Amino acid sequence: MLLALKRWVAGATLTSPDTVPSPDFQSRFWLLGLLLMIAISLIAQGPRRFFTGLLEWSTVRQVIHLSFRRLRSRPLVPVVLGGMWLVSWSTTQLLQYDSRSGSDNLQMSLRTKTLSAFSLEQGVLAALTPLRDLSNLADCWPLVAAGIFLAFQYNSNLQWIPRSSMSSPMQSSSFWTQVFWIIGCLWLVYRTVIGVSGDDGLPLNTGAYIEVVLEPAIMLIIDSFLLAWVVTEIRDSTVAQSDQMLPDFEKVVNLAPAIFLVNFLIVPGRFFAHALWLVWNSLVDYISVAGSASSTIVNYVIWGLSWGILDMQAIAFPCIVLAGSVAWSQGSIRQLLRVAFRMFRNHGASIFLMVVFFGLINVISAALITTLILSHPVEPWVFMAAASYCHFATLFTGLLTLSGLIELGEQSLITASISESSE
Repeated sequence: MLLALKRWVAGATLTSPDTVPSPDFQSRFWLLGLLLMIAISLIAQGPRRFFTGLLEWSTVRQVIHLSFRRLRSRPLVPVVLGGMWLVSWSTTQLLQYDSRSGSDNLQMSLRTKTLSAFSLEQGVLAALTPLRDLSNLADCWPLVAAGIFLAFQYNSNLQWIPRSSMSSPMQSSSFWTQVFWIIGCLWLVYRTVIGVSGDDGLPLNTGAYIEVVLEPAIMLIIDSFLLAWVVTEIRDSTVAQSDQMLPDFEKVVNLAPAIFLVNFLIVPGRFFAHALWLVWNSLVDYISVAGSASSTIVNYVIWGLSWGILDMQAIAFPCIVLAGSVAWSQGSIRQLLRVAFRMFRNHGASIFLMVVFFGLINVISAALITTLILSHPVEPWVFMAAASYCHFATLFTGLLTLSGLIELGEQSLITASISESSE
């Protein structure tokens, strides 16, 4: 269980906490998420439109083609994310290259499971978290550092403009960029301490108790603003004026506060695991004084840090649609939900087929990569290398999934505008 928690918290790699292989390779969690998506689509579209839409593969193929076109129009996004994650993962590898824990973790994972069973579990759980590499960007320290530098530069340039002459979006971006670079600096220091602490990336318990709320909150803010940059770049990639290299902070900030809700709902297990681990370690000090703890509480903590994360991610699986609707929400939560409902109503079947298609790619790619890398003789770096290469594959499928959802969100808005005009 502790190994599964460390892999999830430190690297967004969802792992089964079970010590024995499951007959379904943990696919029940992914299937539960897909069933919830089907249920929402049936409610929004109706059974007839939904099942008819499942036969229209040409529509899904066109959406996938348009999602490719959006990324080709803005190659800066996959290049920057791929390069930054490469540096981040390489740094982690260098710090723990000869760590014995790498060999121990590999042997522990394969002690009661065959390599094929473990690889298939990794593939299915990667499909359960299709946007895992876009919703945990606070863990990519080079991207955070670049964001801090650009936000500080932007905020410094604004100090020469009188506040009375600033527009409302400029004032908002001035405030949030200042918040971002300040908490970003604190976050980098915190992550550096975690990286060299030897605790495999688990949050630190300082004894001040304030980190129980502060650490997940800071992580959510950084995650959300970096995701907002990705969303705005892909959204505006079809516009002729989208060839600038620097981020448009006004557009990024314009997605708040909706982007905070979206990032939280996509990976609730991420923030839940951080908060529960910190709460539990804070309670350990009290328990050591009291001398005992309720077995019920202990069992709930064990469930929350193991199967509870998988349950939460399965229930939250349909929320990935919000990543497409937030691009057109203008930061309004009401508009976010409205666009998401329109997406389900107009394209529920297409969303389902697209998610299944990219999910199967994640299953196949993660399973094959894991099998190939872990076939290497046991070395300390092998286990972490397998996870890193899997994330490279899911990073680009995640970008395509996000691009497709943004495309469907735009089509839903166009359809709604045409309907309102005809009325």
